[in-house]
Amino acid sequence: MITNREISSRALFEEALDELVESARENDVPDETLAEVLRTRASGVDEGGSEESSEPDGSPAAGDVQR
Repeated sequence: MITNREISSRALFEEALDELVESARENDVPDETLAEVLRTRASGVDEGGSEESSEPDGSPAAGDVQR
C-alpha cells in the first residue's frame, strides 16, 4: 500500500518506488505508460521544477495515467 511518508533516505525512496510500480502493475497500468509518466516527472524534477498536477496535494489526478 502506498502511504504518505517522509522519504528521508535513498532506501526509503527506492522502497516507495517499488510499491508504486507494484501497485500500478496490479491495477493493469502498462509498463510503457508507467515508464512514460516516471520519465516525464523525472524530467520536470531535473529541470528544477515539478510537473503540474490537477490535484491539490501535487499527485496526478486519477485520469492522468491511462491504462
